[in-house]
Amino acid sequence: MDEYKRFQTDLADNQVMQGEVKEIATDVEAVIKYANKKGYDFTFKDIEPLLRVDVELSEDDLDQVAGGSSNVVISVVMGISAFVN
Repeated sequence: MDEYKRFQTDLADNQVMQGEVKEIATDVEAVIKYANKKGYDFTFKDIEPLLRVDVELSEDDLDQVAGGSSNVVISVVMGISAFVN
């Protein structure tokens, strides 16, 4: 989990990375591959507990997910929605 946290911290500080992640943000595996290529050592299994979010989504959230909005996916999966809005 430390590597994932390092990735999040570096992502917060790097606008180029933010732009690159925004392009693939709806695909968790693609984000993990991107991070791995950049030298961050974590897997889907490492972040899987973060994907288990027990929340009720609003109608607007459901519409965004159905419409392919990356912001909802990013905020739930990667916790970086503030960087790609």
